[in-house]
Amino acid sequence: MIWVNGINVVNQAPHAAETAHAFDSVEFKVVVDAFMNDTAQRADLILPCALMLEQEDIVGSFLHEYVQYASPVIAPPPEVRTDLWIVSELGKRLDPPVTMPDPEQCLRAA
Repeated sequence: MIWVNGINVVNQAPHAAETAHAFDSVEFKVVVDAFMNDTAQRADLILPCALMLEQEDIVGSFLHEYVQYASPVIAPPPEVRTDLWIVSELGKRLDPPVTMPDPEQCLRAA
């Protein structure tokens, strides 16, 4: 099984043809993404996730060491969930269950 979250690895990783072949060789593929990209098209299960402006979050940067608070500007479509919700629900179904930290605690800690 492979889990891909928010990246078009089939198209954006080096050696795209080899990456696509390796991805296709995996028996079950889950993609969490807001867009039907090359990776999502190859998935067995696609979980639509909220975009940055549809959720509350703390956002890091690749260019500096600061973080920023992002508040939701619009509501996501009804069938969309946040990454935290998706991972939290998956964690509850594991054996033994894994509990994610409370979002408020994470925001305060960040």
